[in-house]
Amino acid sequence: MEDKLIQLSRSMFSKYGIKSISMDEISREAGISKKTLYHHFVSKEELIDKLITQVISEHLSLLEECNNSSENAIDMIWKRVKGPFQLLTEFSPTFYYDLRKYFPQSWKKVTNHFTQDIQRAIKLNLIRGVEEGLYRNDLDIDFTAHLRFHQLSFSILPVEVSELPQLKPENIEELTLHFLYSITSLKGRELLDNSISQEEYKEQILF
Repeated sequence: MEDKLIQLSRSMFSKYGIKSISMDEISREAGISKKTLYHHFVSKEELIDKLITQVISEHLSLLEECNNSSENAIDMIWKRVKGPFQLLTEFSPTFYYDLRKYFPQSWKKVTNHFTQDIQRAIKLNLIRGVEEGLYRNDLDIDFTAHLRFHQLSFSILPVEVSELPQLKPENIEELTLHFLYSITSLKGRELLDNSISQEEYKEQILF
């Protein structure tokens, strides 16, 4: 029952944000009493916290799956864009704004996940790419990882500084392409060009 309630709440929060959805609405949508809902979650904060823990766990599993199934570092990046990145864009910008403003404990989990787990995953990809000869061997790994980290985080999380434009999730593929062309070696660029050509051919067939 608890997992079903988390999934239901996740669907509601992801569309409409957290603040606008009350525990009354969740219990009504689930067809249970408010008392039963509070039996599983003592507060809205606990419900949100468990939801965030679940999403982070799913995201880590998808990252690991990409690591294990990818043919090379470039393939890994594209798999991450199609899988793990899409999971995080399931939630509307309002969801992340509400999370940051009203649920600081859960927001801290999200930011820790970005600055630790995702940052580490980016570095591992860069190291692998250099070892495979697909990325330039003169790359500054830390700086390049920092650059990629901000591409991803600014496309999902609320921008802290109001003067900075908020990127959109749909921009990530183009940003990824620019990023890859800036870090690939001649060998990597040839592989990248071939993969793009194959993808465009698939789209022509499908559409």
